[in-house]
Amino acid sequence: MAQADRRADLTLQISLLAEYEITRLITMVKEMAKTMGIKETDKSELEELAKDIAPEQVLEQLDEHEKQHLNGNSSA
Repeated sequence: MAQADRRADLTLQISLLAEYEITRLITMVKEMAKTMGIKETDKSELEELAKDIAPEQVLEQLDEHEKQHLNGNSSA
């Protein structure tokens, strides 16, 4: 069980790092397109994808969800 938890934590950390790197790439590509005079086709979607996501907030939401799930199971 402990090893599965460690793997899940590592997977989460890798996913958050990938998300961060992809966000940076989107920002760079947007700036390159702007410099080159290329219009964005779906600006709202790119803006959403380019938003930074704080890993701490993701972890807090996961913890909260887990607490709610455990509380729901223990009262049933």
